[in-house]
Amino acid sequence: VILLVLDVSRATTAEEKQLWKDIQNQHKRTLLILNKSDLSVNVKLDLAQADQYKQLAVSCKKGTGIEPLKKELAAPLQTLYANEGLIISNLRHYESLLRAQTELESALIQVDNQAGGEIYAEHLRGALRHLKDLTGEVTPDDILGIIFSKFCMGK
Repeated sequence: VILLVLDVSRATTAEEKQLWKDIQNQHKRTLLILNKSDLSVNVKLDLAQADQYKQLAVSCKKGTGIEPLKKELAAPLQTLYANEGLIISNLRHYESLLRAQTELESALIQVDNQAGGEIYAEHLRGALRHLKDLTGEVTPDDILGIIFSKFCMGK
């Protein structure tokens, strides 16, 4: 998330306009923070396509607008909730879980296609590698040993 904090009590400077162009070229989630919103002199925001971005009025001096800013920053985390209220706040953890899920789904497809056990076992190993990134405690041989001892997968 890029936060561009602007002083709305004065006109936008050439340096701020150039910075804005650079930010737009990055194509990242960007919030325009309009500081000094408590002052009665508010200048019109002079940035190209600024109306297409979320704008939040704040006053650092008076502390107003801070709560909506916090909520806006936390909003993407709301999509990371798991079924039982668990939140995944680390992007690396979230991506590891998605990779593990993809490997498990691939293993199920191979089982449905009646592929050889070595093919879906490789997908299980891949899923375990991604889960190991999260915990650092589980080895693929441990889990595969349990799976192969409890389920008949054929030879």
